[in-house]
Parts: sequence; structure tokens; C-alpha cells
Amino acid sequence: MPGKHVRFDVIPSTPQFNYSSSSQTPNISPPPFNQSGVSQTYSPLPPVASHINPAFSAAHGSAIVYDIRFPTDNASLHHSHINDLATEPPLPCMTITCASLEGWAIRVEASQPGCGVTILDVMHAIWTGLRASVTEAEYRRLSPEMRRRVDYAFHHRYQTVGLNEQGIAREKAQAMEKSKGLKRVDFLGEMVLFRGFQSTLKGSEVWELVVSS
Repeated sequence: MPGKHVRFDVIPSTPQFNYSSSSQTPNISPPPFNQSGVSQTYSPLPPVASHINPAFSAAHGSAIVYDIRFPTDNASLHHSHINDLATEPPLPCMTITCASLEGWAIRVEASQPGCGVTILDVMHAIWTGLRASVTEAEYRRLSPEMRRRVDYAFHHRYQTVGLNEQGIAREKAQAMEKSKGLKRVDFLGEMVLFRGFQSTLKGSEVWELVVSS
């Protein structure tokens, strides 16, 4: 979907700074003084806590029914709400973590410059992010029991593709999906039902994805 940007990186990219080519000396004002002539310093205001859209709240039960193995158009979300803000106040970007996917994170950026991240931005990021391929090294690091769970999830997932097709068309669709290999969503095993988000202690822009079987 055009306009969506997703990165798997909990570390934000290095910010870019614009340097002026002017040779003029910048106008630097001295720090303010109080009446006693002692320089005053000011502490920055604490960051404003963000609140998740009620449709996303795991604490109150998400209003969205969604199997995250499938595209977002399968989610039970009315089209009139897809452009609602994901948080209040709006955030230009979010980081989504998941306890069952330790070490991975999904970076979401607002699709419209100058606007906050929307519900659609988040849903699209989840779908795109969990479709990322898994490397052999990541798979080999799993315990034997986890490998069995992931293998089962993978086989079950590609066998659900093309259920609306008949005969050879279904077989081709399943074979094509199987050929794409393991995806990160397979590491969730049977925990593929979207249950919303809960806050973390990692900042107002970091939210934890809650899933269940």
C-alpha cells in the first residue's frame, strides 16, 4: 500500500540536521538571570503520555476482530474509522513490540506527513511486518519444541490459502504460499488473534501487541 513505511528496528535512525551555509555569526542570547544576578536553568517539561485509541485497547477489549495471518481487509473494522488517530495526542511514529516475538519490533510512521499515525497505518504495519521472512539462523536458534510449533503454524497457514478456490487453482495458491517459506507470524504459533495494545515502560511511542489463540 503506497505511503506506508515500516522498519524492523527499535533503534530510530540517526536524525538529519540542516546546516546553514550563511557565514553570519548566529545570534546567541545569554542565559536568563533572576533579580539576584544568578543564572537560571530550566528543566524540560516531562513528555506527554499518549493514550491508545479505545478500538485498540487490550485492557478494555479491542473492538477489532482480526486474524493477523491474513491481510487487513479481513479485520472487522468499519471503513469510517480506518483513518482515526491511533493515539491521543497524535504520534508521528510508533514502535510495536510483542512478548512472543522477542528481539523484533515493528516501526510505524504516519502515512500523511504532519499527521499522526492512524488505525490503518498500524494495521497495515502489523500485516506487512509479520510477513517478513525468517532466516535459517533465526529458525535454528529455536528450541526443538518451538520449532515444532512454528512448523505446525507454517503448514497450517499456507494450507488456509486459496480456500475460496477450487481444485488446481487452490493447489497452486497453496504451493506458491508454501514456496515463500517461514514468516515472522509463524513464530507466534497459534497466538494469531489480535487483542489490541498495552502500554510499556519504554516511552509513550512504544506499545506492546497483545495476541491470543
